[in-house]
Amino acid sequence: MDYKNSQILAAVVSEWERPAISQIAAGNLMHLPMLQSLQATIGSMGLVSGNYSLQADIEPMIQPVVNALVTPMLAKYFGNIPEESIPQMAHDVVEQLRYKGPLSILEGVITFDEEDLDELADLLQKNLPVEKTQGYQVKH
Repeated sequence: MDYKNSQILAAVVSEWERPAISQIAAGNLMHLPMLQSLQATIGSMGLVSGNYSLQADIEPMIQPVVNALVTPMLAKYFGNIPEESIPQMAHDVVEQLRYKGPLSILEGVITFDEEDLDELADLLQKNLPVEKTQGYQVKH
């Protein structure tokens, strides 16, 4: 099956941001009284160390759910961009982000550092490669 550039970009972005989204989703779930009570009960039973985190245990289970929701949503959003423009646009956006330094979103709740942006650039190069070309330079 041939995939559209919008689908490929959605899969790449979803894969790249999955750890952050899973962590946020698991953190939000941990605000539920039932899960807070479960963590306290497990800790009080002496089954785990004092450093035990139920959130860390449930994050891997949340990843497939996040993928099932986020990837199609991104593909729909990216589907509004002309297919032939997507590879170069994606690379240009990532290069601009890398130039500006760490990316902080949601008022600092999530920060993507230089390594994270390098990883995204690498994923794009492997999945949506572009040839380095110089675009037309407008004369002034």
